[in-house]
Amino acid sequence: MLAKDFSVFHQFFFFLIGVVLIVLPVMPIDLTPKSTSYPNILLCYIFSFVIINPKNAPFFLIVLLNLIADFLWFRPLGLMTLLTLVITEFVRWRLKNNIYINYKLEQVYFFLLFSGIILFELLMSGVGLIPSFNFKLIASYYLTTVISYPIVSLLARLVFKSKRTTNKMFI
Repeated sequence: MLAKDFSVFHQFFFFLIGVVLIVLPVMPIDLTPKSTSYPNILLCYIFSFVIINPKNAPFFLIVLLNLIADFLWFRPLGLMTLLTLVITEFVRWRLKNNIYINYKLEQVYFFLLFSGIILFELLMSGVGLIPSFNFKLIASYYLTTVISYPIVSLLARLVFKSKRTTNKMFI
C-alpha cells in the first residue's frame, strides 16, 4: 500500500495517525477519576512505525507528537518525549547496521524498553518528589500497553506492508 521511500505524504500520515491516537483517550470527557488507565497506544504506534519505516518517522515529528501528548495527558513535560526518543534512536541504530528485527524480537525489544521506561519514570518521580499513582494503576497501564503492542504492531505491518522480517529469531 505505502512505499518505503522518504515521502512527505508518509510523514503527514504518520503525524495524522499520531494526533488521532493522542486525542482519542482524551475524547470521553468525564470528570470522575478512573480506576484503570488507557494503554499508551501512541508509544506502541511510534515504536512499530520506526521499525517498519524508519525514514518516514523523523525526529521532530516524534518530539512534536510526544510534547502534544505530554500537554494533553498531563504528563511531566518532556520526560516521556526524551524516553521515546531514546528507544526510537536505539531501534534506528539497530536497523542502520542492516539488522532486521523480526516480529518476535520486536516484541522482546518493546517489552524490555518499555519496562525500562516505566522504571525510569518511577525513579524520576521519586527523585523529583512527585507523588506517583498507586501500584495497581501503574501495573494496569504497563500490562495494557504490553498486551496492546502486538496488536498495534500487526496492524501497522498490515497497513504499511512491512517486509522487514526474516526467519531467524536473533541476528
